Amino acid sequence: MVSRGFIIGNGSSRKGFNLSDLVGLGEVYGCNALYRDFKPDLLFTHDSLMLSEIKDGYDGVYVYVDGGLARIYSSNANKPDKILPISTYLLMTGACATEFMCKHTNVSEIFLLGFDLYKIDGRYRSNIYDGTKNYPEKKEIKERLNSITRNLSDMSRVFLENRDKVFYRVGDDLHIPDSWSSYTNVKPICYNRFKELLNWFLWGEEMCLV
Repeated sequence: MVSRGFIIGNGSSRKGFNLSDLVGLGEVYGCNALYRDFKPDLLFTHDSLMLSEIKDGYDGVYVYVDGGLARIYSSNANKPDKILPISTYLLMTGACATEFMCKHTNVSEIFLLGFDLYKIDGRYRSNIYDGTKNYPEKKEIKERLNSITRNLSDMSRVFLENRDKVFYRVGDDLHIPDSWSSYTNVKPICYNRFKELLNWFLWGEEMCLV
């Protein structure tokens, strides 16, 4: 049987999707301020300011990634319950969460939600939490571009090193960034199709994604 997981980024493309529909269908990992609206199985951060916020306001299990180590904390813990290795070259939280799922679980399919890592219609995709605590009010175009470029590069490395996994970027634009297009294990899927799959998964059935 195929095992699957879900990584929730915070790009605006996931607005309107009920994240609770993922519960019980596979491992669910999230990034940074996601905890304000939804409790994933593991919450990841790579940012020290975000880490402080999470420690003060989150009652779930979270992972702080730094220096090639993933430190796993339970709620209110002062010290990590477990420390696992993760690649030192990864600097972006979404990529860290994705690699962790690849290396430390047995999933074979990974669905990426809210991974808006490109320019569209002359605008850079926004983060759902921009303008809130520990997020910029409005990033300058150069800063946004640098962040996008780094994310794309980090994810490309994850795809390259995990060719035995299949990654689905969920988004109604069905967009795959140019730098990902050479990876045959990276595919687009729209939200309507994704919701159909979730219904199949709920009933314990497999469905061809080709």
